[in-house]
Amino acid sequence: MLVDAQAKADVVTAQLKEKQVQIDAIEQPMTKAQSAWKKVTDKFDTQVKLAYAKQWGWGDWFRALPIIDGFASPVKIQQITNNDIPIDYNFKQVTRFDRCHTCHLGIDRPRTRVKTCAA
Repeated sequence: MLVDAQAKADVVTAQLKEKQVQIDAIEQPMTKAQSAWKKVTDKFDTQVKLAYAKQWGWGDWFRALPIIDGFASPVKIQQITNNDIPIDYNFKQVTRFDRCHTCHLGIDRPRTRVKTCAA
């Protein structure tokens, strides 16, 4: 009796495996198409998220007002004058200006690590 039940279970398991192979064969084109679509749209989705995150908020709008713009205006170019290292144009020494901090905010701060939970 136990042998007969085991034989029936083996037959059912074999049938299940055959059906699963058939299902995988049917679903394979859809799976490949989904992965190809994901490859195409990943870069676009990243750009959309970045653009949404960089949109001006009410704080940026307020700091750009005429009188308030003295307090860290979002459109003001941050210029650092460096008199110690002039540019030599053979006929004149020209003061060097550094405007990199305008676009590269926080470049002078060391990078901090974000702690993540290792699950």
